[in-house]
Order: sequence, then C-alpha cells, then structure tokens
Amino acid sequence: MRPNIFLTGFMGTGKTTVGKKLAELTGMEFYDLDTIIKEVTGLSISEIFKQKGEAWFRQLESSVLAETAGGSNKVLATGGGVILSPVNRNRMKSSGIVVALTANLETIWNRLKDSSDRPLLEENNPVKTLERLYQQRAALYKDAHFIVVVDGKSPFLIAREIIQLINTKK
Repeated sequence: MRPNIFLTGFMGTGKTTVGKKLAELTGMEFYDLDTIIKEVTGLSISEIFKQKGEAWFRQLESSVLAETAGGSNKVLATGGGVILSPVNRNRMKSSGIVVALTANLETIWNRLKDSSDRPLLEENNPVKTLERLYQQRAALYKDAHFIVVVDGKSPFLIAREIIQLINTKK
C-alpha cells in the first residue's frame, strides 16, 4: 500500500489537474475535496460562500478532509484554503505525504483571470486580492514534505516530478 498524497497550493496551481494525472500514473484513487463538497451540498463553491459564508465552508472542508484522509493509496487534491487550519495541516502530514504546488503570481493570475468560480476573487480589484491572499498563505504552503514549482510545466511532468521526489524519500 502506498501512503496518501495530499496536493496543496494556492488556487490556480493545478491541484486537481495534476492530481488526476498523478493518480493515473500511480494507479492510486483520486479525490478532489471541492468536488466532494459540491456533491454533498448540491451547491457550487461560489454559492456556498454566498449562502453560508466562508467560515461554514471551511468547517465543511475540514470535515470532508477528515473523512477522506484515512486509509492509503489515495491522491487528494485539496482546496487552496485547507491549509489555513493547523488541524488540517497536521491531519494531512500525519496521514500521508503533503506536496505543495507553487507558481508565481503571473502564472496564477493568467490561469484565474477568466474564472467565474473563485469566490474569494469576486471583488473590485481581484489582482490586489490575489496578491494579498497569496502573501497571507505563502508560509503555510511551505509546511509540506515537498514543494513543486509548476510554472511552465505540463501536468504530466509535474506528476512525474512528484513521483520522483516521493520515491527518493523512501
């Protein structure tokens, strides 16, 4: 059995896309926390933020993480804010290998600028909000077993890099 792999990182770093490719290459099961939350609630993430608020969403996100983190042989793509909770960070680190995907702000903005499903960026100045959130969370993403820079790399290459990092750790 392989240990679980948790993909963390700021929004737009490719956690879901890379997670699917990583699961495909390793034969592991893939779980996307945001997708599970949408299925459980019947609402989009934006609708949850509007109707229930960010605090409610974060509580649900933590409980979905707790439910899915057990066992082994899973690749779990987390939401960008899951690392805000020390309990979540500890749960991931004690339940598997945490890999933080990172990118420069230009890459992230280019990936997100046309997105309509990022509730934290639905403000008058999304670039400033993006910069502020990025700075607030940057140190928390470093609390991982591995950090992988995704700028200019395909999901396949990123997944291969993750596999190599994990294999060299053994």
